[in-house]
Amino acid sequence: MANLRLSTIPFYTDIQKREILNKYIDSENQFKGIVDLLEMMGAYTPTDNKEFFNYTLDNVFQSATATSSGGTGAIASEGTGTLTLTSTHGLRAKVGDFLVTPAGDVAYVKAISGDALTIYNPNDGALTIANSAVVTFPTSGVAEGSNATEMAVPSITKRSNTLQYFETYTESSDVALGSKVELDFQGQTHFFQLQSHIAFLRHRAIIGNAFLMGKKIEGVDAAGNKVPMTRGLNAYVDEFGVTTNASNSSAPVYLDKADWRTFSRALDAAKSPDEGHLWCGGDMASSIEDVFTGILAAGGVKYDAFGKGNSKQKAIDMGVQSFTIYDRTYHKSKLAAFENAGTTSAAGSIYPDIGYFVPSGEINTVDGTSVPRIQGRYLNLPNGLSGRYMEIETGGLAETPTDRTAVLGYTHRSLEGLEINSPSHFGKIKLSA
Repeated sequence: MANLRLSTIPFYTDIQKREILNKYIDSENQFKGIVDLLEMMGAYTPTDNKEFFNYTLDNVFQSATATSSGGTGAIASEGTGTLTLTSTHGLRAKVGDFLVTPAGDVAYVKAISGDALTIYNPNDGALTIANSAVVTFPTSGVAEGSNATEMAVPSITKRSNTLQYFETYTESSDVALGSKVELDFQGQTHFFQLQSHIAFLRHRAIIGNAFLMGKKIEGVDAAGNKVPMTRGLNAYVDEFGVTTNASNSSAPVYLDKADWRTFSRALDAAKSPDEGHLWCGGDMASSIEDVFTGILAAGGVKYDAFGKGNSKQKAIDMGVQSFTIYDRTYHKSKLAAFENAGTTSAAGSIYPDIGYFVPSGEINTVDGTSVPRIQGRYLNLPNGLSGRYMEIETGGLAETPTDRTAVLGYTHRSLEGLEINSPSHFGKIKLSA
């Protein structure tokens, strides 16, 4: 029989081939998590840098808010007045803009001095803009023969994340090496050691946990070396995305339809897509069942939301239930990673009560291409090595012995991080208790 090294096993993105992986990777539910989903969707790409960046073009049109005392008095027809905006909001307008009030009244911006706008009332009646009013600048114009002022260049938000260095080590004695796992792979029987298998499962699990719970911070080890942590899904949403806390305090649901409406409208305001995954814990999944009973359908797929390959089969394999409410389709999947008694569902943990909206598909870029909304990143290494998974054998029983000991040591190492593009489109809803 051949010795099957884990570092050489391909991690298939085609769900049709995942039956093989189930035999040795998915044998324990506690190890399932975001890594499995990203692999299933084919959402992994290499990087040449330990810190990677992405850029988001901010809104070209932006509203502005008057100060608590900056509203106008009654401006007579064909008269002018001053509207004082919140600090720096004057940059959101330009001379020549037509200003629209919350009531739909229109004014014309004649001049700007810092955050003070001189506006002209073109209406037949008097115009009043209240203190703290939010105004918009949806269009502009110039007089015949005149020239427009230069528009402000939209700002760009730069975000970054870092790779985290994962390493798991275990060693087996000569007797323990007798515990083998056999696998039929491509018509040939292979074997690998059970202890190495468990270590590898744990290795994948700690990556998945970081992709969920990590924050972009650095620890310091005993030798004074910096230990980076990658920003996970929860931190991405908390820092940049849409968050909603349910208000219903009735046990055991702690959620109602009105809470979901609030969440949906917040996603609308963030210009989030109208379809996406809903990765959630058991309490949230059960509450959704209670609130939306009768509208969930197992394996329902609106578009190709699950990456390449057979979307319907992937949806069934992931245990997806799809539902459409308030013009947005959610593909709900309860993740075992949110129900681990030793981590995510320990007493007081928030994760069983949370649902994450993860937009499906890709997002367009300014050059006409597109990139995945969520993906794993791993470091390119020299000599054909991959930063996704490396297996190193040491000890006297290694294929190439490193000493005289009667042990075989396994080191699994990965250099990976989570990347989310346009995280403002992602969302999180949490039960009220």
